[in-house]
Amino acid sequence: MKPSRPLCQCSFNPPAPGSLAGGLPFTPMRFKETIHLHDVAIDVTGEYEPAERGSYDYPGSPAEVYVTRYEIGGVDVSNLIDAADWYEEIDREILKAMEEPAL
Repeated sequence: MKPSRPLCQCSFNPPAPGSLAGGLPFTPMRFKETIHLHDVAIDVTGEYEPAERGSYDYPGSPAEVYVTRYEIGGVDVSNLIDAADWYEEIDREILKAMEEPAL
């Protein structure tokens, strides 16, 4: 005998972009940190998104850093950071300053 309606009516509504897994909206936090890397003090400005905890059906996500400006003595040094390939080291130092585990 064939049932007249489905046995299970399940739906999955993924979280909207810019929201936590629970559907709570959030805004990335702005930051300005002075990072000491290779004996150089670098003022770093950008946005930070905290890590999202996992649940039984969501693996979570790590904290993320989006840097918008690198300065030494008020001078933009983005080209020097690029040439030295210090992006990962700076991100790790920022996460350490924000007390997030670095990946």
